[in-house]
Order: sequence, then structure tokens, then C-alpha cells
Amino acid sequence: MKINHIVRQIVGRCHVAQSDLSVIRYVVSRLKAGRETFLAMPRLSRKVFLKQIVACHRANRDEYDFVMRGGKGYPGPWRKYVKRAKGPQARAQKGGA
Repeated sequence: MKINHIVRQIVGRCHVAQSDLSVIRYVVSRLKAGRETFLAMPRLSRKVFLKQIVACHRANRDEYDFVMRGGKGYPGPWRKYVKRAKGPQARAQKGGA
């Protein structure tokens, strides 16, 4: 997804620890007439706008994680929520028969 350079610039001012909702509120507040401008946009444009904001903020979070962990290939916190493989492949990985 291509992110608008203005959106990227505004989202870049937000801290990576902020929630997606607070970043969306901040970006919408920076529009010329604020929320009125946002609500005047067509529904599809609003949807794309919100997706750009969230995508940019998540990219900033990923970059922060990468930098703060010394550039190592950090797999992310989501790893602990992924189900592990079961069956012969899982036993082979553990060294079992």
C-alpha cells in the first residue's frame, strides 16, 4: 500500500507506544477543518485514509522493535500466539521418532 507523504509526516510525530485509535484521532485533528473534513470525505476515501494511518504507524512500530533489539531478526511478540505444528513434523523437529 502506498502511503501519502503527508500522512507519513503526521504519523511520524506520534510515539510508537500510542494506540492506533489515538494516532487516528491525532491525524484527523490535523486536517484543515478537523473532524468535519474527515466526515465530508467519501466513505471509500475515509477507509483508505484510515488504512494508511494504521499501516504507517505499524511500520514505525516494527522499525522501532528492529532498532531497539540491535538489528536482529526479531520475529515479533505474535510468535507466542501462533499454534505449534503437531504430528510427525513436530516430533522430527524435537528430535523424536
